[in-house]
Parts: sequence; structure tokens; C-alpha cells
Amino acid sequence: MTPPDDERAEALARSINALTQSDNGVFDADRFGEVLTALDIRLPAVLRSQAIVATVKVLGISPEAGQAALTRFIASRIALHNDEDLIIAFSVAAAIFPVVPAVAAQLFLTEGFVESLVPLLQSGPVTADHGNVHTVKKAVLELLSAACMDKACRGRIDKYCAETLKGLTQKTTDIPMSILAALVFVKIRQEMSTGQKPMVSDAEFDLARNLVTLFTHHVLNPSEKSSQQHAMEGLAYLSLQPDTKEELAHNTHLLKGLMVQLSDVPTAEPLLFGALNMFVHMTTHLTTVPEDQNRLKYRIPHANLPKTAHADPAYDKRVSARCDKVLEAGIVPLLVQFSKT
Repeated sequence: MTPPDDERAEALARSINALTQSDNGVFDADRFGEVLTALDIRLPAVLRSQAIVATVKVLGISPEAGQAALTRFIASRIALHNDEDLIIAFSVAAAIFPVVPAVAAQLFLTEGFVESLVPLLQSGPVTADHGNVHTVKKAVLELLSAACMDKACRGRIDKYCAETLKGLTQKTTDIPMSILAALVFVKIRQEMSTGQKPMVSDAEFDLARNLVTLFTHHVLNPSEKSSQQHAMEGLAYLSLQPDTKEELAHNTHLLKGLMVQLSDVPTAEPLLFGALNMFVHMTTHLTTVPEDQNRLKYRIPHANLPKTAHADPAYDKRVSARCDKVLEAGIVPLLVQFSKT
């Protein structure tokens, strides 16, 4: 029988205290395992937040022993290969990617690991006897989404999972799963740092355009909070594309609706990071090269100068027009509101 959330919270607090207050120099892997188990995606967000904070603290206190125990915990759960343990293993791996990316990426890039995830994504519909199938698939997608922060992991996902992800984006029977799969697909075909147009086929580019509509709808009409956050993150990635920037800037319904959603401070936090990234992508002007640096660049080809672009009046005009749209939607009062909270 699953313990109530209050009991879980108390047990988690005891484990955290034992791990962080111990002065005998012995690392308690079992206690650490209890903390990691609280990263299960099925548990309330407040418990998982406490668990990830504790994990960061433990890894800071005992980095070598903690990382070794973390690796053993995930590997042992995956080796058991039952739904319950896979859900926990993938939940933990997804949660720790931003914390110890090198350790998480090493696990993720283990030979055969990504390939083994594909059948789990392709599993059939949930039945009365296989209620965990849906949660396993969600845990896999959460892990893939987290792993996209690493370039090598993105490449592995693209190689083995892209076709399956494309198929999942078109599943209308499970919208939250479709949105999460779409987010992962967008991540592996975009480079957030460069903003360059991805090397994709026309069909995939059309799919990306269709995803703008999917994400926009579920940002404004969320079926659940996690889906809304995933949809907002998807729009942030897609807003790197020039055509998408224009489409979003001229979607008054989206911009004004998003301002309303973000003005509700208690519920705005999950959307805020993605929304602000989208606005940045839409409104950032290219940095022009000062004439003296431009001359120096040609005289000294290897000069360590910032990567900038030549002035483009047409581009600047489009950016200014997008800025006007964002201003008209009410971004300034919203930023003022956030600055006071």
C-alpha cells in the first residue's frame, strides 16, 4: 500500500536530515536511495522539489560517494526491468541531468541504452492489466527532454528516436503525451544557442510549423499544468525560427492571452522562463560590427572578436515591428509587476 503524502514527506525529511547532518564520515547509500525515490514523477511537485534540493546538497557534501551511489541506483533499477523500477529510474535520471550533467550523460550514452527506450515509446494502449505502461512512456519522454541539454545525447536521440517521436506528436488520443513528444522532437531539431535553421526535410519543417498551432492552443487552453509548461517551452524553441517569430508576433490572441496568464503570479512561474525566452527571441536585434572592429577582423583574421553581424535595415525593421506588437500586448506592465514581487 502506497503511504500518504504526509508520511512520505516525513520520511523524506528524516532521510535528508540523516544524510546532511551525519558527522561519522560514512555515506549512507540506502538513505540516499530513499531521497532519490522521491523524484518519482508520480509524486507531488512539492515532494520532488524537496528531493532534488536534497540531492544537490548531498552531492555537494559527498561528491564522489554520492555520484557513485546515484549511478548504482539508476543502473540497478533499470536492470530489474519492471515498470515500477523503470519509472523511478527514468524519473531520477531526468531530474539529475541539470544537477550532474556529465554523470547523467555518461549513463544515457551507455551503448544500447537509447535504443532500448524505443520499444517503451512504441508500447501499445494502456489496459487494465498494464496501467503503468502510460507512466513508463511519460517517464521516458521526460528523460529524453532533459537529456536534450547535452549535444551528444541530442544526437543519439535524433538517430534512434526521431521517427517514433514524430509518430507520437500526431496521437490525438493522449494530448499531454503528444505535447511532450513534440517538445522533445523540437529540441533535437533546434539549436537554442545558435538560432540557425535546422537541417530538416520539408515534411519535418511543415510538422514544426504545425506544432506552433498545437503548442499555442495548449498554452492558452491547458488541459493540465505540465502540458502547458511543455507547450510554452516548445514555443520558445520554435521562436528561434524567423518565420515563427513573425507568426507569433502577429498572433495577438496568443500575446494578450499569455500576458493574462503570466499576470496571475502564483500560477505564472512554470510558464515564465519559456515565455521570457520567446519574447527575447522575438525582439532581439542583431549586434552590428563597429567599423574599427570590422577593419581589424580583415587585417587580423584570427582576432578574438565577438561574433556579430553587419547592419541589416530590413531585419531591424522587422524586429522593431515585432517589438511594437509585444509592447502593445502589455509586456511593460507585466515586467513592472514581476519586479515588485
